[in-house]
Amino acid sequence: MLVSIPFSGSPSANTVVYVAIVVPVAVGLGLGVALLIESAASLRSLYRTIYFLPVMATLIGMSIVWELVVIRSSA
Repeated sequence: MLVSIPFSGSPSANTVVYVAIVVPVAVGLGLGVALLIESAASLRSLYRTIYFLPVMATLIGMSIVWELVVIRSSA
């Protein structure tokens, strides 16, 4: 069954293929985002907001849950 699946060769070969594909794509995307954030001054704040919004949403959600836990445990 595994023989018919592509990329079911040796683990070392799979790792090399994965690294050869994922690392350049990840570096390219990261460089692209960095260039967008540091690009034209008029859109810089928009790019920063879009980039950091998931981080802030997570922190806000965690703080709300933490506040609920503390309030219920102290009441």
